[in-house]
Parts: sequence; structure tokens; C-alpha cells
Amino acid sequence: MGNAIPEVVRNVLDNCSLVVYQTRSISTDRDTGNTVKRGAKTVRETITTFDASALKAINAEKQRGARLCQQYGTKLESLAAWVVSNDRVQELLEKLNAVKDKVQVLTEELASNIHGLVETFALLNPEQASQIRELGPKPADVTDSTRILFAAYKVRPDDVVEDAGGLSEDLQQLHVQALHEFHMSLRDAKANPAGQYYTQQIREVLGRIADKAESLAFLNPVLAEVGVTVKGYLKDLPTTGGIDGFHAVALSSLISQLMDPKALLTNGGFKKVDVVVNDPPPDQGPADNSDSSAPYAW
Repeated sequence: MGNAIPEVVRNVLDNCSLVVYQTRSISTDRDTGNTVKRGAKTVRETITTFDASALKAINAEKQRGARLCQQYGTKLESLAAWVVSNDRVQELLEKLNAVKDKVQVLTEELASNIHGLVETFALLNPEQASQIRELGPKPADVTDSTRILFAAYKVRPDDVVEDAGGLSEDLQQLHVQALHEFHMSLRDAKANPAGQYYTQQIREVLGRIADKAESLAFLNPVLAEVGVTVKGYLKDLPTTGGIDGFHAVALSSLISQLMDPKALLTNGGFKKVDVVVNDPPPDQGPADNSDSSAPYAW
């Protein structure tokens, strides 16, 4: 394909690497070898052999690794990989390596405890106890089945032999995917776009968005503006205590616009707001901070 690659695609491939992140984990359910007829369907029969809560810590680390990939890169669905700017790849790999080390420790702990977990579950289910004991995983099953897999690699533009499957189109739409991921990050953090009070935790979420937008700024001018604008807001926000008053008004406007990626693209960036963080605060009574249980805003 060579010279037929659009310039914007060449730019992405030159400035970014692809990071693949996958996980494997032992399952609580084991195949009994039997099949069950359910209407027109024939399904394989499985049996639970230990309590799923034993996997909670491992699953949490697996999810932490996935969140790290989302914080540092943008998902390229066509290759099931994360597009990460070259200057951030090493930092991401170091953090994923820490996740891998933690999962290894947790896996070894699970392997050493698996016999007791299976026995406990068998005692709680006496009618299937013998089958649970027979099919329950052994320590080697746990260590062989549970792992974190990740790698970073480069795709050079001239190495793309043929692109009939839409890779170029996906790469050209990465800025849209990135803006969608900003929306998802704020949604998952339960950041209220109409909040009147925010805790300092919102700074962490917005800081990660700003870093990611800044690293991918070459993809689109709107991403460049997101990085600059969000960092500007964070610079002027108080660094301790609650965030309320005119700061919260400006912050809620910023969040509401970040949570509407379609409008950001349509408008070519942020709309101006009447209240900015540099203005003197309006005369108002003390903020109502009674609901301190709200994680980010109310």
C-alpha cells in the first residue's frame, strides 16, 4: 500500500505505538462433560467449584490494568490494541508490569488456598460435594490459567501491505474515540456536570484526561484544546479542601462540555462561559457541604 496511506495515518503510526493488554484467569466453573437439553438448545453442563469472591482481588488488578491502558491511550478496535504516544509507552509498561507482579503474588496465594476453598464449597453443597471435589481446580490449574499479557509494538506506515479492512478509517477517527473515552471516564467517576461542590478527587480524573489529550494533541485541534483548557482550569482551582462557588460553576461547565463529545467536535472546541476561574467570586453565602459522602460532586 505504501504511499497510498493518508498523511494523517502516517502521522499516527510515526508518533504512536500499539499496546496490547489481555488477561487470563481461572474460572470458578468447571465442565462436567455432560450436556443438557433446553428446548432447541443443547448446552454443556458446568458446576461451580469454589466461591467467586476468592477472585475479587485478582479481578480488581485486571481491571486496574485496563484502566491504565485507557488513561494512557485510545482504543483501536480494528486491532484490539491501545494507541499510545511514543513518549508515554515506557511509563505505561512499567505500571502494567507492576499490575502483573501483583497478580502473580495474588495468584500464588490463591493456588496455595485453592484446596481449602474447594473443600469449603463442597461442604456447603453436599449434594454435589463429590463432583466439586473431583472437578475443583488444583494449584497448578490456578497458576497455569491466571496471567496478565501485554506488549508494545510499532507499525511503520510502509509495512502496511494492504488496508482493505478499514484500518486507515479507524486511525483517522481516533480523536473521536478519545473524546468518547473522556466522557466515559467522567461518567465512571460519577462526575456531576451540574455539581455545585466538588472534592479534590475530580482533579485526578481531569488531570488524567488533560495528560492524555495533550499526548494525542496531534490527532486533532479539539484534543489539543482539551489538554490546554483542562490544565488551565486545574491550575487555577484550589488544591485543598472542597471546590465550590464560582470555581464549581466554571468546573461544571467544563465537565458538561467534556461529557458531550459530539458538541465539542461540532463547535470545534469549548464554548466560552460567563464565569471563569480567574474572575472574582460573586457574593454568595457559604456553600452547603453537608453531603460529604458524594465522591465528586452534587
